[in-house]
Amino acid sequence: MNISLAQPSSQTTILLIEPDDDARPALVTNLQNRGYRVIVTVTPEDAQEWAKQCSQPPDLILCNQVAETIEGCLKKAQVIRQELAKPSRTPIVILAERYGCELEGQNIHQGDNSYVAYLENAQQLFDLLVQLCS
Repeated sequence: MNISLAQPSSQTTILLIEPDDDARPALVTNLQNRGYRVIVTVTPEDAQEWAKQCSQPPDLILCNQVAETIEGCLKKAQVIRQELAKPSRTPIVILAERYGCELEGQNIHQGDNSYVAYLENAQQLFDLLVQLCS
């Protein structure tokens, strides 16, 4: 199991599922710099294992869509949310990997407290996180 804890002093915890070795360090650093406590997992399976064992659920599940469909990524994140010890409506945010310019800059609500972010810039993600975690 490949899990690490990146922890500044903060009450808000994000469970990050980031399979991209190049993107992971920058994303973790940016989240930490914004004051988030980050549980870092590489695969959905690692995140699911962590969810089974955690005593305090995260405030948000953030998953980067890499090499699969948005629907598949969302389903895996929903399974992870179901594994949490307490019944949870923890928000899920999927970071879309590839998309057309007509979607850029949008956060699309997928129902069940789940969102797909078609990022125009990093600020869009941070604004969404603040909205969902406050």
